[in-house]
Amino acid sequence: MDSLFARPGGLLKFFHQHFKDAVEYSLLGCVSDIMCRQQRAAPPTPCEMAFHKQLAKFFYDQPHSSRRTEELPWHLERSGPYQAS
Repeated sequence: MDSLFARPGGLLKFFHQHFKDAVEYSLLGCVSDIMCRQQRAAPPTPCEMAFHKQLAKFFYDQPHSSRRTEELPWHLERSGPYQAS
């Protein structure tokens, strides 16, 4: 079985959590526990807020699409207070 496969819409799905963690650490410098924390409705950690800020910026820069419309508000909400840079 492949450890990584593409889902419709270009989403990537990792077969094993360790692969996901390795990619997160490589790209963000930390590993988030987003799914676990969402189930408990816990506030995001600084690592998770950084993760969401990166994804919010990515989706903000994308052309308008249904995926952008779905993803951008979620990541903006979870990225913490807005600070103009």
